[in-house]
Amino acid sequence: MANWMWDEILLACDLVAANNWRELRPKDPRVVELSDFLRAQVTGDVLDDNPTFRNPDGVSRKTTDIMTAHPQYDGAKTKGGHTTTEMVLAYLANPDLHHRAATTVRASGDLGRTVGDALGGPVEDEPAAIEGRVIHRLIRTRERDPKLRASKIKQALSRSGSLACEVCAFDFARTYGDLGDGYVHVHHVVPLHASGEVSNVLDDLVLVCANCHVMLHRGATWRMPEQLRELVRTAGGRA
Repeated sequence: MANWMWDEILLACDLVAANNWRELRPKDPRVVELSDFLRAQVTGDVLDDNPTFRNPDGVSRKTTDIMTAHPQYDGAKTKGGHTTTEMVLAYLANPDLHHRAATTVRASGDLGRTVGDALGGPVEDEPAAIEGRVIHRLIRTRERDPKLRASKIKQALSRSGSLACEVCAFDFARTYGDLGDGYVHVHHVVPLHASGEVSNVLDDLVLVCANCHVMLHRGATWRMPEQLRELVRTAGGRA
């Protein structure tokens, strides 16, 4: 059984929230529609190997997990997993942001899944490779508005006087002095590859350090800043 990714849980959580935090049954049209959407994200080989992948029964079961993960639910808890609990808590902390994120993801038509390159060939004891050759690549990128980025930075400076990472609080200026002054990454809460063409406002952007920016995008799917903030907090507690 494939584990649910956080963005899949986000979409299911948005359904449960709209249903007054009650589970939805397999024949509910909203469950069937979400099932069709999630199944469309994977290749036919995945469905051949696991024909029940994200079927209506599975989606309905996830809505039950989400319902029982709500802090005010007083019945028996299902074993929905840590990520499900984190998503419910994050959604409750900022329902408007997460509903907007779910709506944007659905409107984009896909979850931005990528297929990693297979690593072939034997591993050598003394690996070597020819590097440094000049090559040319044609790439496709998403248009960004530098004025929106500048406005986000200006807003942060007017509010706090610094450009600290909104996930881990790292401040380039505090660490590197004049070299780091004014430097920060501006990240779209819902990445543009997932949202497609969309009208963004300042609340759709967050300031992050380079490390957190990579971690927000790392893996098979992207994650919300609140989720990464919780991972940083949890990891810090283990140190």
